[in-house]
Amino acid sequence: MPTSNERLTKPSYENALKYTHRLYRLYPDSTKTEELTAAIVELIMRYPCGALERLFDPRNGIQCQHTFMPKCAELTKFLSPIEGQLYIEHEQKRRREQQMLPEPPRKDRPTYAELKAKYSPPGTHWGLQTTRDSVPKKEKELARIEDMKLSEEAKALVFDHGDAID
Repeated sequence: MPTSNERLTKPSYENALKYTHRLYRLYPDSTKTEELTAAIVELIMRYPCGALERLFDPRNGIQCQHTFMPKCAELTKFLSPIEGQLYIEHEQKRRREQQMLPEPPRKDRPTYAELKAKYSPPGTHWGLQTTRDSVPKKEKELARIEDMKLSEEAKALVFDHGDAID
C-alpha cells in the first residue's frame, strides 16, 4: 500500500496518459478524440494518485456510476471530494504522529523555586494576590462612586422642593 505522501503526489504527463488509457479501457465503445484525450490528461494531472486509484476501484469507482464514458465535469465531480478526503486523512495522520513525539527536554527551563528567587523580592507576595499599590486606587474609586450617589440624592431633594439648581 502506498504511503500517504505517495498517495498525494500528482502524476506526471506519462502517468496521466496511462490513467487516461486505463479509463478508455473501462469504456471500450466510447469515442476517443485527441481533444478529449488531452482534456482528460490535463484533468488527471491535477489530482493526486490516491484519488485516481479510487477512480478505478471496481467496487466504488467511476464505472459503478456511469455506463458511458464520463465527461470532464463528471470526472471532476467524482475526484474532487476524494482529493479533499485524502488531504484530511493525511493531516489527521500527521497530527497523530506529532502527538506521539516525546516531550522536549526541560533541562533549560527554570524550576518554580528558581523563578521565585529571581523575580520575587524578599517579603513580597508571590502569585495572584492583591498588592498594596492597588488598594488606594480601589478606595478612590469607591469614594468617587459614593460622591456621585450623594450628588444624585441632592439633586433629587432640590427638584422635589421646586428649587432651581444653578
